[in-house]
Amino acid sequence: MRKKAKRGFTLIELVIIVAIIGLVATVILAAWGVSSQRKAAVSAYKSSMNSLQTAMELCTGTGGAVSSGAPGASMCGGGERYPKLPKKCGSGFSFIISPNPAVESNWSVTTNKDCNGCRLVCEVASCSVVETAAGDCFQ
Repeated sequence: MRKKAKRGFTLIELVIIVAIIGLVATVILAAWGVSSQRKAAVSAYKSSMNSLQTAMELCTGTGGAVSSGAPGASMCGGGERYPKLPKKCGSGFSFIISPNPAVESNWSVTTNKDCNGCRLVCEVASCSVVETAAGDCFQ
C-alpha cells in the first residue's frame, strides 16, 4: 500500500509567512505615519502663512507698516501678530520683510527657514510656493 503525499503547509512555514507579512506591514505603516505628520506640518505652515497674508492686508489697508519679527511678535504695531508655526516644522523661525515697505510699494514676507522643504513667500495680493524639491508642499 502506498502512502499519500501530504498536502499543505507545516506550522513553521505558516509562522514564517505571517512574520514576513507583519514585518512588511510595520515598515509600510511607519513610512505612512511619518509622511502624514510631514503633510500635517506643511498644511499647518501653509495655513499660518495664509492667515499672515490676511493680517498683512489689514495692516496695509489701514496705513500701517509691516515689520519683520518672530512668531507671536507684533507685525504692524496694532493687534496683528505673526502666527505661531507648527513644532513639526522646527524652531528658530522668524518672518522676514523685503524690501522695506516704507520705501518700496512691492514687498513680500517669508520665513527664514522652510517647513519640511516647503516655504511660502506672501505678498499682499497672494502667496507663492518655493520648494526644496518638487512635491515638498504637497499641492
